[in-house]
Amino acid sequence: MSRPTPQSLPPPSAPANTYQATGVDAAGAARGLQGLLASLRRTISIRGPGRDGEVLLDFGHYANVIRVGDHGIAVSTDGVGSKILVAEMAGKFDTLGIDLVAMNVNDLLCVGAEPLCMLDYIAVKRVDDRLLAELGVGLEAGAEAAGITIPAGEIAQLPDMLAGADPDQGLDLVGTALGIVAPDRGRHQTGGRQASGGCRPSAPRGRSSAGRWRTASYPAGPRRIAHSPTVRDDAYQ
Repeated sequence: MSRPTPQSLPPPSAPANTYQATGVDAAGAARGLQGLLASLRRTISIRGPGRDGEVLLDFGHYANVIRVGDHGIAVSTDGVGSKILVAEMAGKFDTLGIDLVAMNVNDLLCVGAEPLCMLDYIAVKRVDDRLLAELGVGLEAGAEAAGITIPAGEIAQLPDMLAGADPDQGLDLVGTALGIVAPDRGRHQTGGRQASGGCRPSAPRGRSSAGRWRTASYPAGPRRIAHSPTVRDDAYQ
């Protein structure tokens, strides 16, 4: 698998630490989301109050909870996103699965759930044995650390849809996780104040309060790394 040159990504626009500078239209997404949610919200009544599958939380949380008998099943979905470009520039993919598990499990914890399992969705421009093996290593390590299983998933080959830092290789990695929680606990444990060590859903994603990159959502990161004169190839190893 070839390693792409840093020039394969355009330099960041100034100021590079904003979503807009990386081509992400947050305001447009918020507007467009309203039409999508109008349709999705109407599906909530399909499994009405008192039925298995009743939705217990409104939209807008990191995860949702559905009622199944006397239990609440927490569900969340998340992807690795632009961090894949960093992995492509490094030629190193064995930590992406750890990140994927962490992002999904963390979202379940935000509604007070115990994570149980995660399904993975892997989309590739072309099949590469080493790439898939490294993804598997990370997924296994993440599952072991989180105490969950990965009982199923999907691989899709999408040569006409995917493009990455390497023009010969494109990748997307997404997970959907399930957990268990008492139904009433799922209703109430969704605010900004959590027990010590828990997640704070109101905290901004992408950067920590200290200014260091977190593992969630930094679209400017790949461009900064690719065009930084202080970043060496061996720093990825």
